[in-house]
Amino acid sequence: WEAVEPRVQGEYDRMYLEYLTQVVRACRRYGISVVIDPHQDVWSRWTGGDGAPRWTLEKLGFDVDNFWDCRAAVVHARCPDLPKMSWSTNYMLYATATMFSLFFAGNDLVKNKIGSETVQDWLQNAFVNAMVEVATVLKD
Repeated sequence: WEAVEPRVQGEYDRMYLEYLTQVVRACRRYGISVVIDPHQDVWSRWTGGDGAPRWTLEKLGFDVDNFWDCRAAVVHARCPDLPKMSWSTNYMLYATATMFSLFFAGNDLVKNKIGSETVQDWLQNAFVNAMVEVATVLKD
């Protein structure tokens, strides 16, 4: 998701989408099937994994630059001496756990809204809209 919509909600990275299109076309020429897998690991690279853009965290009030200091997330870029596979422990830390709770159960957990949308609907719609953009670009 971050690669498609890195900076601002609704502003898609045309250079990345063109690159993705070229890769898919090259694969097609060689008879290689491609599966677009928009999965994530522990929400985002700012929460120790990859996937969602930084603005998803900031829009909900997180001070992303403070995650390491308050141990809301363990990020390898800040802690290069950590064991390589320790990233998954972030699933149990505050930043990731909160974002997944809001993404999947936000309508039951919080009354806050982003504009006219519930937090859960806002997050899910932002993700779906980005993937619709990918599908639109690749449809031919």
